[in-house]
Amino acid sequence: MEPIWAWGIDFILMLQRAHPTLTPLFEVITFLGGTEFPLLIVPLIYWCVGIDIGVRFLIILLVNVLSNLAFKGLFNLPRPFQYDARVMALAEEQTSGFPSGHTQMATVMWLYLGGWVKRTWTWIVAAVLIALIALSRLYLGMHFPGDILGGFVFGLLTLWVFSVSERPIAVWITRQSIGFLIGAITVIAILLGVLFPTEYTITALAGLAGGVIGMLIEQRTWGFQVEGPWWQRALRCGVGLIGIAICRFGLKALFNILAPEITPLALVLRGVRYGLIGLWMTLGAPWVFLRLRLATAFHREQQ
Repeated sequence: MEPIWAWGIDFILMLQRAHPTLTPLFEVITFLGGTEFPLLIVPLIYWCVGIDIGVRFLIILLVNVLSNLAFKGLFNLPRPFQYDARVMALAEEQTSGFPSGHTQMATVMWLYLGGWVKRTWTWIVAAVLIALIALSRLYLGMHFPGDILGGFVFGLLTLWVFSVSERPIAVWITRQSIGFLIGAITVIAILLGVLFPTEYTITALAGLAGGVIGMLIEQRTWGFQVEGPWWQRALRCGVGLIGIAICRFGLKALFNILAPEITPLALVLRGVRYGLIGLWMTLGAPWVFLRLRLATAFHREQQ
């Protein structure tokens, strides 16, 4: 591993010669593969494009985060700035380096969306975004080239496993009680949060787990539907994003008073905040849409 890491260090140092000129650009690019970006794109799909694709997208992203944490725990390899003091840490990460979580997330997220749209230009956009996000992780000193390759490979593996197991898992889920499913997701998310207590993992686990739990409750009660004219869908986006902003920034300001430093309490409050964002995405927002007559309810129509 030493020769490979040494080559990676040289490549990263070459990229970092562009600091600080290109740093703001790569910070924006890396956001597109982080844990917070899906919390923006998933609800827009769920609210305005289609329930089916929204649910599948939400679940595969949760599966991807769980698998990445498992791989990181298994390999437990250092990051470049931890290995060589010459490498600048231009971002903050507390988990181990291999495989790259951002690259794995980008691979799963953008290739899944590209495959759903099934247009040549979407595949091109997906490939470009994955490459740029991977490059940003190298530039920021967060990963070796091998971490990037691992993230890409494990991302493809996650997509493949999900594609072949999606139907039997869906059948299994429909046979379980909602109480069991909510309990299992909550326990798994909390357990992994305790094992990997970082801002990155807490954000991903709480937000995606809250979204899945909210979806399970909502779809088994009134059954929000996305059909409607463009102006209704646009209003849903506006109302829904306001709710996310309130949870994201309003609760952050409140919780920062209670825990201004990164402490166990701060991580717990972060989990609460992003769990509420997830619940808002798939439960709270649809309920508000129905109250405002911006959407219809499937189960209500069947009664």
